[in-house]
Amino acid sequence: MRGTVDVIQLLGSGATVEQLLYLTQESQPKVALECLGQTIVANELWQSLRCADLVGRIEPRPILAAFGTFSEHDRFSLENLAIHIQDAFRYLRYVDYRSVEAAVVRLAGTLTERFGADTVRRFSYTAIPRGGLIVLGMLAYVLGIPRGRIISGKWKEPEEALVVLDDCALSGVRFQEFLRQAVATRQPDNQGEGQSSAGRPSASCPVVFCPLFAPRELCSAIETQEASVVACCSGEELEDLATQRFGEHYAEWYEFRKSRMGQRGYWVGFPELIAFPWGAPELNYWNSTTGRFEADWNVLPIGLRKKGWREREPASIVQRAGPGPLQAAADVLWTDIDGDVAIARMPLAEEGPTGCFRLDGPAATMWRALVRHGTLEAAEMAVTDHYAVDSAIARTDLNTFVASLERQGYLQYGAG
Repeated sequence: MRGTVDVIQLLGSGATVEQLLYLTQESQPKVALECLGQTIVANELWQSLRCADLVGRIEPRPILAAFGTFSEHDRFSLENLAIHIQDAFRYLRYVDYRSVEAAVVRLAGTLTERFGADTVRRFSYTAIPRGGLIVLGMLAYVLGIPRGRIISGKWKEPEEALVVLDDCALSGVRFQEFLRQAVATRQPDNQGEGQSSAGRPSASCPVVFCPLFAPRELCSAIETQEASVVACCSGEELEDLATQRFGEHYAEWYEFRKSRMGQRGYWVGFPELIAFPWGAPELNYWNSTTGRFEADWNVLPIGLRKKGWREREPASIVQRAGPGPLQAAADVLWTDIDGDVAIARMPLAEEGPTGCFRLDGPAATMWRALVRHGTLEAAEMAVTDHYAVDSAIARTDLNTFVASLERQGYLQYGAG
């Protein structure tokens, strides 16, 4: 045995097969784990790692880990990925088209009740790409919005108000950016008028923001902080799970997030994680090295995404315990690294340590033979053939090797 490699556990002991199947929307556990692996390696953050292997097992419980030699930043990034996977397993909710349609009908009813049917049809409508365009099309059908009331690109002062649609809002950053960009591209009827000193639409250009799914607290914050916004209405309220998610660390998390957020967005919380048939909201994380928010990990499986994702060869290895009765222990993962074998035990507790060591030469050959064949006799034949040595020598070395790894909990006799 020589040297060590890094290993970061991405999927821990609390994960269930049922959660994995729901996340990936697959029916077979092995396919589901492969799907999650392919999703991970498609992320730009994974591609930025210098060298990493993704390894997982589905039996007797789903586990997944990244092997490699990682910098401090790499470790932070992968630990953040583990948190995202854990959160997705616990909090993700898929919203199908039927649910979207129902939310659009509720939103249409809210707008009509608040402003009146005739006034709503005189409003001008636009959307924040891409999900907002889908919501806009559905709402236009429900409300019977004239085609001439739907605008894009450069726009003039609306007669009544401008309604801005989006599929969801979590912190309000995209809407905030939309307001600033809209002013830059707008062509007012009178140049210089209709624009506030802050560079946003003035009170003469009322705005109604309609994220289809959004926390009630966010909508209230937007109405309070944006003078041009006369109403912020959603079709369905998202629950803020921050206190549930962070528990006793909530105050610490809130202050950190608030301080980093600055003037970006309107509200700090942890809304329900939702995903639409056309994709999921993009997430950002605070990169302490660059001092800014950057694109974060996305764990929604590629199979549920539509366009814009490059297909890559799966980089994950879904391992089996072996034919038995001699098998790798239930919490053990391994992978080939530069001709050697790196082996790690995944901790039973989420916060437990993950030990990893490296086998080289004959030790690596014996490990491969044991997990492939599952018996001392078959492994002995494989090692004897590989090194062309006397079977008695191979048997002695294998017995010593197995006894050591069994004592350390890396090998076990199963039911095979």
